[in-house]
Amino acid sequence: MNDASTADRSMDRTPPGGHPMSTARPRRVFFVSTDGDSMGGSQRVLHTLAQGLAERGHEVTLVSINPSRQPQSYVAAPAYRHVTLYGAPAPETPARRLPFPRRAGRPRRSPDEVAAAKRKLAGLAEEVTGGYMVVASPWAAHWISDVPMPHLAMIGQYHQTYEDAAGTPHLRLIRKHYAHYDKALFLCEEYAAAFTRHRLANCGVMPNPVGVFPDEPAPLRAPRIVSAGRLVRSKRIDLLIDAFAAAAPSAAEPWELRIVGDGPVRAALEEQARATGLGDRIVFRGQVADVEAEYLGASVVTLTSDAESWGLVLAEGAACGLPAVACDVSAGVRALVADGDNGLLVGPGDARGFAAALERLMSDGELRRKMGARSRERMRGYLLPRVLDRWEALFDEIDR
Repeated sequence: MNDASTADRSMDRTPPGGHPMSTARPRRVFFVSTDGDSMGGSQRVLHTLAQGLAERGHEVTLVSINPSRQPQSYVAAPAYRHVTLYGAPAPETPARRLPFPRRAGRPRRSPDEVAAAKRKLAGLAEEVTGGYMVVASPWAAHWISDVPMPHLAMIGQYHQTYEDAAGTPHLRLIRKHYAHYDKALFLCEEYAAAFTRHRLANCGVMPNPVGVFPDEPAPLRAPRIVSAGRLVRSKRIDLLIDAFAAAAPSAAEPWELRIVGDGPVRAALEEQARATGLGDRIVFRGQVADVEAEYLGASVVTLTSDAESWGLVLAEGAACGLPAVACDVSAGVRALVADGDNGLLVGPGDARGFAAALERLMSDGELRRKMGARSRERMRGYLLPRVLDRWEALFDEIDR
């Protein structure tokens, strides 16, 4: 599967406190997203990539079109430049009826605001004579489409599946804009193949990096299950609470469920947790500064989402040596968790099956240790140095 030896050799070039030194020539790289500072896995990936490439000697600018209403700090000492095009969040407006669905409360901007923001992006691009513009979403691609940047190579990213895009504006925008880019990147081979079958000829694969890989894995001694992510309905933390409540009484030890993250359904989830009668064994941690410590203090990582194209929590948990229980909702999840090898996969929405999988791992310490070791080894191919190597190889490919 992953060439672990190559990843290890790449890591040998790491300077103290930094990422592996690059043998590639320095490049100028722009990352553009609609909102690069909100809480979310894709935002964390953007900042991780920008920092990694900058520490390798590349000149990197992360461009957020919109400022976040609740900005997050992902890198303590950024080595890259971060620019926001609009000066303030736009006022929210009610949803309107359009030929395609518009998210409720989508911000609206005046023509003068839009023009000024686009001039700012054009000015950033004019500062360089060449480089690469990595566009992080179809909406970002649509927004920048009338900004003249012919001297930059264009790379589009899509972090979801073809099925997620079908029937939504995403597919139309990908076909309209990404088809003319130098490369369109997807998270795994299955996703790239699906878009290729549907008339997108320039598809490639670029996995998300796992930004954590501690020197020592989790000891797997604490009877603790961890979940991490934004608390929204699609993450199905309600299913996780039900499954844990069903599995916990049969465990020999007093297992604890830790839920890391925040979001609009937190209050409802806390009420559900209280109703289980498990008291303080279901703990809501909220947003934490050191998510790696949460993984290292746990023995099982979980994902219960109805839809998840990748699953950053699975990658980070695996890098810390945790076995996983996850809903089998995509090829991306299966790339991170092989059923019976480094974790257990359950049908989407199957609370009873999820409880049984939890109970199996909770009751078998040796199985947890074997699967945890395989998880960590599996993640070596997704380490940041390895993914940065792939980005540099892609730049070389485009230059040829």
